[in-house]
Amino acid sequence: MFHVLAEQISLLPSDQDAHYFLLPVGRRVADKSGLSLHPILSLSPRDPQDQVRHLLSVGGTMTGQGYLACNVLLSSQWYIASLEWSLEQQVIQRFRFEPIESPARHIRTLISFDARAAGELHEVLGSEYDVLIMTLDGDAMIHCSPGYDPKEIELFVEHCQSAGGKEGTWLMGPPNEWTSDEALYSVFRHHARCRPDHPAIVSTQLTVTYAQLLTRVEVLMSHLAGHCQSGLPVALYLERGVQQIVATLACHGLGCPVVPIYYDTPLERVETQIAIVQCQCVITASEKARVLRCDSALIHIESLLKAPLPDATLPAAPLALNKPNYVYFTSGSEGLPKAVALPGQAIARLIAEPDFLGSMSEQVFSYIANPAFDASALELWGALYNGATLAILDKDEVLDVQILSDTLRGLGVTTSFFTSGLFNRIADAPVPVFDTLSYVMFGGEKVSMPHVHRALAQAPSTQFIHCYGPTENGIFTTTHVVDPCLALQGKDLPIGKPVKGTQVALLDHALQPVPHGKVGQLVCFGDGLATEYIGAKAQTEQKFIEFNGERGYLTGDYVRVSAEQEIEFVGRVDSQIKLNGFRIELSEIETALRTHEQVASAYVRMCPVKRQLQAFYTSVDGGDVTDVGRTVAHMPHYMQPAVVLRVATIPLNPNGKVDQNALDALIQPTPRPVLEEPHSETMHTVLAIYEAVLCAPVGDRDKSLFELGGNSLHLMQLLSQLRLTFAHRLELSFLAENSSPKAICEWVELQQWNQTQDETTQEWTF
Repeated sequence: MFHVLAEQISLLPSDQDAHYFLLPVGRRVADKSGLSLHPILSLSPRDPQDQVRHLLSVGGTMTGQGYLACNVLLSSQWYIASLEWSLEQQVIQRFRFEPIESPARHIRTLISFDARAAGELHEVLGSEYDVLIMTLDGDAMIHCSPGYDPKEIELFVEHCQSAGGKEGTWLMGPPNEWTSDEALYSVFRHHARCRPDHPAIVSTQLTVTYAQLLTRVEVLMSHLAGHCQSGLPVALYLERGVQQIVATLACHGLGCPVVPIYYDTPLERVETQIAIVQCQCVITASEKARVLRCDSALIHIESLLKAPLPDATLPAAPLALNKPNYVYFTSGSEGLPKAVALPGQAIARLIAEPDFLGSMSEQVFSYIANPAFDASALELWGALYNGATLAILDKDEVLDVQILSDTLRGLGVTTSFFTSGLFNRIADAPVPVFDTLSYVMFGGEKVSMPHVHRALAQAPSTQFIHCYGPTENGIFTTTHVVDPCLALQGKDLPIGKPVKGTQVALLDHALQPVPHGKVGQLVCFGDGLATEYIGAKAQTEQKFIEFNGERGYLTGDYVRVSAEQEIEFVGRVDSQIKLNGFRIELSEIETALRTHEQVASAYVRMCPVKRQLQAFYTSVDGGDVTDVGRTVAHMPHYMQPAVVLRVATIPLNPNGKVDQNALDALIQPTPRPVLEEPHSETMHTVLAIYEAVLCAPVGDRDKSLFELGGNSLHLMQLLSQLRLTFAHRLELSFLAENSSPKAICEWVELQQWNQTQDETTQEWTF
């Protein structure tokens, strides 16, 4: 968030009011009272050129500058040092250290390894202008003009510090419990033979024992044998359910990595994903096979299930744990999805008696995650790897909070994972859900503490586990068991400690460990690492690095380690933005907004069109917070949002991320067209609910919720709000099929009319 060392090559006019964080380039000094001092502590001893390169690379990381330069004085000889910095890869592309006759006066940063006093050096550069001088000949000090912000300099110094080797921040999780020859499928088959009558899968419609499940899997393996070659990936384009589970196990038994594809993904993207991985075949439903266009063989799941039973089952050749077992897709910065190849050990390390859950064999895991989301593997194998039970919930049973609560209780579910967005929706609902569960895992993005507090109040006996981890390191990297007493103190939840078989380091821009308590990028090591991005060698080499002889993954997340050895999330590398020459950390503004006692949650972004900071917040009681601006008043003007808006909720897209389009509509609302009369009071109320849920005006009352920009999470919230507002039982299935404001208004008015008729009949009767 700093602009130290990053300089303009031409001198700015003296009357131009230009302030570039630590370095007000080219401005005349108004106050010549002297240079202030700031020590640079614990700076690693280095060769002078290496030291300069290190400091310039800090500038590249902090400022987002691609070119940096400074004057250097070494043994009475002047040099100019310049560095070309890759913003995308965060590495040095070129460093030059060239002698010059005299310092370049247009470059106002100077690094000195000479005994001359800082004041003398200021005179050499021209005392009438701002200057920043680092003297490293003895005691390392920064000398700067009076106009600099001491806090900003201290923060820059903090990021300059580094410790050599593993003596910095390096945390290790407990050792693994599994052995290398225990393939996921082999362990499942062992349980099926040892406890054949134990329920493997349950739902509100069926129960499948381990013996029955193994039989189905082995039959499907025999049917697939002629289509699938061991070691080559198979795409599963199926809805979550028994068929999808059987197909997953069959592929594992045949030694074929599974490529789960989200069933509602647009066909063009599905075809792209299949092509990237070069799947040998695609197992899907007939309705999808008819329209899918790809070079891979298409296998209709219905045809396989109707095929005659084979004379004998096929011997299994299960996937080894050190080989890719799954391929998951994540969004890519270059316009194409990234195919993350996960080995089986990435999953096994989490499910073999994890230290954040209780005894696994008697658990009942809910199965609610999208199969194309890596958390679904935790659910599936958490149950079947441990001889436990997997409880399938369909979409309607998840989105209707009342039905969700009833289903979890009815199936005896003990353990569930919820994305942060779904967790928040459930915590907001008037129906208790969490209290029936023994363990609730949640994560996927930054947690909302007000929602955590509500969940703790609703379910004081439930153990809540905050989970963190990129797909590239196998579902979870760290976990934190929530302490209710500490959580109520108001601090953000830490992301915790490494799970079994995982190590993490906090590294600086130069890939050196940061001192304990300092901020660094989280880098993951150990058994959870993906093997590669399939078909993307350059991206693999960019994100997977070698550190002290070990392979690691750069998460892009800035974290620190607390005194309790808990990792605390600070922000994303890419949440830093540049606005009018200033580097800004958006999470810092969000944290400040959340310090207001009436602010429940906050989100800050830079509008790419208006080039302004925009802040959105939700309030504790739903009302406006008139003095919310005081929380950021202490920040520099360039960090104060131009727009601060209260919203009913921070809008989310189907993946649980912030919906930028909905925010755009809120900032730039289009006038609502004049709706035809009559416009009833009920319609006014319904439209108000829709607009609160969508965070945008409703322009057409005949359009469905989804045509208006909504998604399944909006549907869930809309159902809850309509039930609270109108005293009528609205079913999710009806709302999903009739989600336009007009249809809902007509339904409500019909219920009101029926209720009036019933009351009139009662009057006549009695």
